[in-house]
Amino acid sequence: MKIKKSILLAFVVSILTLSSSTLYAHDEGDKKTQKTVEMLRNTLSKPNKQTWQMYSKAAQLCINRGINLEEAKEWIDKAVTLNPNEYTLEIMGDFYYRSEMVEEAWKYYREALLAGMNNKDRELIHRLQYKILRVNDYLKQ
Repeated sequence: MKIKKSILLAFVVSILTLSSSTLYAHDEGDKKTQKTVEMLRNTLSKPNKQTWQMYSKAAQLCINRGINLEEAKEWIDKAVTLNPNEYTLEIMGDFYYRSEMVEEAWKYYREALLAGMNNKDRELIHRLQYKILRVNDYLKQ
């Protein structure tokens, strides 16, 4: 059973990785982009214990590319509900920052930093600190 779930997660990550060049097109009408988003939808419709990771990765990809933001918000909401950890909270902050809702972004970046205080991933901590400082600078303007 664990192998099956790992394979499914690897499949989603592969789809996201292989399709990232396709998603550089910011036109949601682009057929390749629509096909990739549809593949994400199909994969996410089959829940399992790692579903929060799949939702997070799918949302992060869309947020980073600035495409399909409404559905990306739904996906990251589900990921945070399933597992409100430093990674899902950071992606939620990214969504709000991309949506120019910087006060909400700051709130989620702060929550992510607090959730990750015991995380040994120093890159994550530094990234979150940078994002918080960036938002603070924006709010001071």
